[in-house]
Amino acid sequence: MTKYLALGVFCLLLVTAYFMNKHSQRKFGYMFLSMPPFLFSAVAAVLLYWGVSVMPKHNQESWLYSGILMTVGVAVIGLLVVVNCRRTNVGYGLSISCIQIPVLIALSGLAAAILPVVIFFYVFGGAGKASPIQGKTHRQKENEWYFNRMNPNGFYKKW
Repeated sequence: MTKYLALGVFCLLLVTAYFMNKHSQRKFGYMFLSMPPFLFSAVAAVLLYWGVSVMPKHNQESWLYSGILMTVGVAVIGLLVVVNCRRTNVGYGLSISCIQIPVLIALSGLAAAILPVVIFFYVFGGAGKASPIQGKTHRQKENEWYFNRMNPNGFYKKW
């Protein structure tokens, strides 16, 4: 039951963030749900997860190491909030950051799981190759008029 409630809350947050993103794009010209904030949140999620996973129970040096990692992760999230507030106003930036950060951290966790598959298909699938059909079709060339200096009208239709 709690899994479905959490999924419903996440979907509600995602829809709210989408509509606030559209409103922000129209009003301020800034998109909260774009690639740079997603990368910021992905870095923060990795640092926070790494800091928590390194934290042991009795080793003091590891506590310091995990504390530094988690502090840098929280600083990256703070930087994201500051950027949001500077690109918009303070109230709107803080309200969208409260919705944006959980959504983007959850989505970056999902993207980290899918990333090796995407890289595999990009490298071995030939996604970087150009399509074999380039240029204009025969019908497009047939309907164009070309400039001709010898023609008194100035243009002629190429047959």
